[in-house]
Amino acid sequence: MLQTVYSESPCPIDGADRQIVLSRPGGFVTQDCTECGNSKTLALWDIPPVRCPKCSALVTVGMGGKKNRNYVGRCSCGHFFLLGDIVPYWVDAGYPRCGVAAPGDESFRSHD
Repeated sequence: MLQTVYSESPCPIDGADRQIVLSRPGGFVTQDCTECGNSKTLALWDIPPVRCPKCSALVTVGMGGKKNRNYVGRCSCGHFFLLGDIVPYWVDAGYPRCGVAAPGDESFRSHD
């Protein structure tokens, strides 16, 4: 089950909450403003504890995964998960565009 997770830092443009969303395959996540839609990369300190998808315990997110470059949760129950696997894809969360796409990710910049 996907979770709605908000960044610890509000949007610097309008002060609104920023939702953490999957920005592209491979676990790349961003924080998108719930009001203006501005996308920004996500720092580790902006990620609050999340619920383990297996046991629902609160888990602090850290670095791990491929080349230690993904945000991951390691629960005391033994479950390991990518943050990108438990948050919605930016399109499914209702954002009109993805402002932090990597080169070559043309299909992820907008959704018609």
